[in-house]
Amino acid sequence: MHVRQGDACGDGYRTGRTCSPLSDYMVYAEEVRAATGANTIYLATDAADVLNQTANFPTWNFVHMREALEWQAQLKQLSAGATRFGSMDGTKSQTWDDVMRYDYSMGNVDFNRKTVWETNIDIHLFSLTDIFIGKHTSNFFRSAYELHAGRCKCAAPMYSLDAPWCFDWGVDAGVSSDGQGKFMC
Repeated sequence: MHVRQGDACGDGYRTGRTCSPLSDYMVYAEEVRAATGANTIYLATDAADVLNQTANFPTWNFVHMREALEWQAQLKQLSAGATRFGSMDGTKSQTWDDVMRYDYSMGNVDFNRKTVWETNIDIHLFSLTDIFIGKHTSNFFRSAYELHAGRCKCAAPMYSLDAPWCFDWGVDAGVSSDGQGKFMC
């Protein structure tokens, strides 16, 4: 399961997507459990709050990559000076592109390397799961799903809380979970 909160919650002005609480994803997890008996979830997330929400689901066993989440929190502090690209007023931003650009401009390219390293490990671990629950407007979710498909030469069962598939930037892929925003991949 991939529950993205970080920069995805702040770029709705650009993409139309919204962030969803863990409980929205767990509706689908319960369907999976009813069909398969599964009770363990690999939880890929960029938000400690999502891990805290797992306490509301005591009958599930959640596993996650602690290091990726710890680095995300540390990077947020280290890149607090990042600003939105093209911003004339210095509007602060924690979107992926703005943070990577800021780190580069500050001579902290190792921060970017570490981010890519931690992200790729988390994607790989997520790709080893049997059933996928997430949002197809997320590159992370799609990458893990595609890695899995390449390995098994199959399309694994999956639930997407937003678009049925999102394959190219700038393509209108559907309506967000709030029923109002349009997704631009």
